[in-house]
Amino acid sequence: MAVSEHEVRIATGRRADDGRMRISIFADRLLALSIEGHGERIPTLLLTLDQARKLRDALSELIPIVE
Repeated sequence: MAVSEHEVRIATGRRADDGRMRISIFADRLLALSIEGHGERIPTLLLTLDQARKLRDALSELIPIVE
Protein backbone atom coordinates (compact mmCIF):
# COMPACT_ATOMS: atom_id res chain seq x y z
CA MET A 1 0.00 0.00 0.00
CA ALA A 2 1.40 3.39 -0.92
CA VAL A 3 1.61 6.09 1.70
CA SER A 4 -1.22 8.52 1.12
CA GLU A 5 -2.01 11.94 2.52
CA HIS A 6 -4.37 10.15 4.92
CA GLU A 7 -1.74 7.84 6.39
CA VAL A 8 1.03 8.36 8.91
CA ARG A 9 3.96 5.97 9.38
CA ILE A 10 6.11 6.04 12.50
CA ALA A 11 9.28 4.06 13.21
CA THR A 12 9.09 2.41 16.64
CA GLY A 13 11.65 1.18 19.14
CA ARG A 14 15.16 2.27 19.94
CA ARG A 15 16.82 0.92 16.80
CA ALA A 16 15.97 1.84 13.22
CA ASP A 17 14.72 -1.65 12.38
CA ASP A 18 12.74 -2.39 15.56
CA GLY A 19 9.31 -1.87 14.06
CA ARG A 20 6.76 0.33 12.39
CA MET A 21 3.38 1.75 13.22
CA ARG A 22 0.91 2.91 10.59
CA ILE A 23 -2.21 4.96 11.26
CA SER A 24 -4.66 5.50 8.43
CA ILE A 25 -8.27 6.38 7.75
CA PHE A 26 -10.51 3.36 7.26
CA ALA A 27 -14.06 3.48 5.89
CA ASP A 28 -14.23 7.27 6.34
CA ARG A 29 -15.14 7.13 10.07
CA LEU A 30 -12.52 4.85 11.63
CA LEU A 31 -8.78 4.97 12.18
CA ALA A 32 -6.79 1.82 11.47
CA LEU A 33 -3.72 1.26 13.67
CA SER A 34 -1.22 -1.34 12.42
CA ILE A 35 1.90 -2.30 14.34
CA GLU A 36 4.65 -4.63 13.16
CA GLY A 37 8.14 -5.50 14.28
CA HIS A 38 10.81 -8.13 13.57
CA GLY A 39 8.63 -9.84 10.98
CA GLU A 40 5.63 -10.07 13.31
CA ARG A 41 2.42 -8.10 13.02
CA ILE A 42 -0.49 -7.73 15.39
CA PRO A 43 -4.00 -7.62 13.98
CA THR A 44 -4.97 -4.16 12.78
CA LEU A 45 -6.95 -2.26 15.41
CA LEU A 46 -9.88 -0.15 14.26
CA LEU A 47 -10.57 2.88 16.44
CA THR A 48 -13.71 4.99 16.48
CA LEU A 49 -13.21 8.75 16.65
CA ASP A 50 -14.02 8.67 20.37
CA GLN A 51 -11.45 5.91 20.98
CA ALA A 52 -8.84 7.79 18.93
CA ARG A 53 -9.47 10.90 21.02
CA LYS A 54 -9.04 8.88 24.23
CA LEU A 55 -5.75 7.53 22.87
CA ARG A 56 -4.62 11.07 22.03
CA ASP A 57 -5.57 12.26 25.53
CA ALA A 58 -3.76 9.33 27.15
CA LEU A 59 -0.59 10.08 25.15
CA SER A 60 -0.84 13.77 26.06
CA GLU A 61 -1.00 12.78 29.72
CA LEU A 62 1.80 10.20 29.65
CA ILE A 63 4.38 11.83 27.36
CA PRO A 64 5.24 14.67 29.78
CA ILE A 65 5.92 12.07 32.48
CA VAL A 66 8.61 10.34 30.42
CA GLU A 67 10.17 13.52 29.00
